[in-house]
Amino acid sequence: MSAMFVFLIPALIIVAVMILFSFFTSARKKSRISDTKVKDRSTILKEINRKLSSNPKDTQALQTLAELHYTEKNYSQAMKTYGILLDLCAANSRLDQQVINLYFGLSAMKAGVWNEAYKSLVIARTKDPENFEINSSLGNLEYRRGNYEKSVALSRQALKSKPNERECLRSCGLSLYKLRRYKEAAAYLKGAAAGHPDDKETLFALARALYEMNQNEQNCPTIRRAR
Repeated sequence: MSAMFVFLIPALIIVAVMILFSFFTSARKKSRISDTKVKDRSTILKEINRKLSSNPKDTQALQTLAELHYTEKNYSQAMKTYGILLDLCAANSRLDQQVINLYFGLSAMKAGVWNEAYKSLVIARTKDPENFEINSSLGNLEYRRGNYEKSVALSRQALKSKPNERECLRSCGLSLYKLRRYKEAAAYLKGAAAGHPDDKETLFALARALYEMNQNEQNCPTIRRAR
């Protein structure tokens, strides 16, 4: 038994050293990757600023800056930069106005600037009516504007691509609830409410829809006779 321990203890020490070495090596690699990303971003911004300082209408620099803001979820700045690009589209045929308008609208949507988002996304949809982001966003906006039938149609169109997308389920369910189509509403609202106990609007609409469904069943003569 003592001989076994003589061999076992050094083996355990070697394994422990290997694990620690692997951990610190991995940590250093992650740190280097993070530092590289920061340096890359810094380099990109320096290049953008250099170009824009000499030419504020440099479209390549503006597009890179807009994409960077959008990727980093800085939607207010992304909207502002895409807005500048939109103004330049009339004088520059090389700019893709459809794509710029789309991302201006999506940035406005995510920044909570509803009117600007609505105008841009309605235009974008004329060119790309199957686009999930467009239909999902417009479904939400039409609900906010009180256009419930339109919201249902757009949300359902978006759900064809992503059947479990919560925001689409929510917009569709709440719109159907407002239209007093309680049975249809409940099906969508259940999906939207799952895992979101703080969404009081959805939970209230679901509870009320289920209540109204139960009341309708109780008041239905056929069901009363069956009971």
